[in-house]
Amino acid sequence: MLAKWQSAGATEEEFWSASDPQDHKEAYGKTSGEDDALWRRHVPNPRSLLKLAGNPFMLTMLYQVRVREGSLPKNRGELFDRFIRRLLSREGLLARDTQTGEWHMHPAGQKLLDGLAAVAWGMRTSTVVLKTAAGAVLGVGGLKKALDSTILEGGDELRFRHQLLQEYFMARELRRMGLQPPARELWRGPKWWERNGLEETAVLLAGLYSEDCTPVIRWLGEAQPEVAAQCIAESGAEVLDQAGLLGEMQRLWQPRLLGEAEPE
Repeated sequence: MLAKWQSAGATEEEFWSASDPQDHKEAYGKTSGEDDALWRRHVPNPRSLLKLAGNPFMLTMLYQVRVREGSLPKNRGELFDRFIRRLLSREGLLARDTQTGEWHMHPAGQKLLDGLAAVAWGMRTSTVVLKTAAGAVLGVGGLKKALDSTILEGGDELRFRHQLLQEYFMARELRRMGLQPPARELWRGPKWWERNGLEETAVLLAGLYSEDCTPVIRWLGEAQPEVAAQCIAESGAEVLDQAGLLGEMQRLWQPRLLGEAEPE
């Protein structure tokens, strides 16, 4: 599609920023109805993985996952799952059954994942963590694997290789803790509606509930309706009863939006 647009004189920026294929008359004259339907289905869709390709780190993940596994995931939460799975398999912590295609996690791999999730959650108010602190959680062997796999990097002060990796592991920790603490404890205070940096974590968390992210929406609904809506719109996860859930959220928030009740 991009090649067709460019052959008609459109720039790459015009291809990605147009509101509809008809915006560029020359390109529209070269494309078919099927082409235009494809564009409308993917380019403006906030749930499309195409949106991730604008981030170099996530584009790298998309490429590596596609090459290794032969397919792309449904959403960014699953993308991170598969990418981390690839890194762990490289370190011998995960193996794939050649007959069934199923992945089997080594106990040390699961311990590393849980440890990284705990480290990420502990780092949410800081960009760095001392090696001694991470070592206490991961153990010497786990810390070496985290560095060898390039999930963590640095010397005495360790960081996740990318901020998105930290947000992914924070999402894993929230899932492991059963969506605790309550969202209203994370978005709180006199300006509870303002963003606090956990929004991408929430979107990734919804993606980890790929088949039905209703529990995440309900968790957020008590505290941050805008982020709950963002998860529905952008996470790529399914909501089995979207009409019912939206009605539930409306009943929860309408009194507060009208000033008839205050958030707890």
